[in-house]
Amino acid sequence: DHIQMSMIKDDLWSEKMGPVKQQGNHDCCWAVASAEVVSNVRHELGHDTTYVEYSVQYLVDFTRPELRRLSRKTAHFCYPLHVKKALDFISQKGIEREDARPFSKDVCKEDVSPVQPSNVLAYIKEAITVDKVDEVVEILRKHAIACDIPIFEPEYSGIEDKIYRGPTSRISRYVAQHSGNLVGGGIDDGEKYLRFRSSHSEDFGLKGTMKVSMEAMLMCLSSRSS
Repeated sequence: DHIQMSMIKDDLWSEKMGPVKQQGNHDCCWAVASAEVVSNVRHELGHDTTYVEYSVQYLVDFTRPELRRLSRKTAHFCYPLHVKKALDFISQKGIEREDARPFSKDVCKEDVSPVQPSNVLAYIKEAITVDKVDEVVEILRKHAIACDIPIFEPEYSGIEDKIYRGPTSRISRYVAQHSGNLVGGGIDDGEKYLRFRSSHSEDFGLKGTMKVSMEAMLMCLSSRSS
């Protein structure tokens, strides 16, 4: 109850981060979230005087190249990863701009072009993990925050502008962890929520975002036999 949601606005950062991307059927939400949060942080903290879009494809190509096509039965060369690993990579190896290595939801290439010496790389100092909700709200006053949330269906796909609380019925099923950015928050009918920016186009939720409950997120894990 001590968390002051009035400190942040519902859509504080999303409208400053450009159009919501469409990841298609690629395992790259972590790369989208990481590239977007770096763009937001560098701009809001004054390291980029104008908003610079950084390359999602660069992260997929170079963060963990050994995972490309590893034990996969599809024709894809993308892979799941945690955003912390991508942000740690950026702090050490940098990231190209989007125009140097564009991302397309329709292409997943095996061949990776090398980084050209003329390409400018951007860096972050470090990636930190925040585990207290009041710290999250405080940081959201300064910039967006990359995160993972559990995806349950049919709740996720049909969320529109309702509050997402995880599984809400007997037919709910866990699908995967999904990376995105927290871009604001507020109170809806007395319930505190954080605004989550996804990577499933602006057709998802409300202009590509959804409200995630700060008060109810339940997940039941069971064995195959029970």
